[in-house]
Amino acid sequence: MVLIHSVEEVKRYAYSQSGRSLDSLILTIYALLSTAFKFVAEVTRHTDALLEYRVHNLFLTSDSRQDLQLDPHSIPSLRLEQRYSYQFCLPANYTIL
Repeated sequence: MVLIHSVEEVKRYAYSQSGRSLDSLILTIYALLSTAFKFVAEVTRHTDALLEYRVHNLFLTSDSRQDLQLDPHSIPSLRLEQRYSYQFCLPANYTIL
């Protein structure tokens, strides 16, 4: 569906320049070529429902790495890095296994 918000008439011009050097007077001539129209519109499309998924990578802190090397039964502290996360969309009837 297209919803037109406004229509505006726009005149298009062409120009020519003449002159002998940078110091001389340059004559510029504008000529009306044609009339055009500017449309401000909104295009709407209907699509099936999508679910957005975000996957966040978790990283061990350097202290947690060292603690795990010394004691494998220690509980590590995890760090969430937003810059390494990504997102994607799938149709609502899809299932991730």
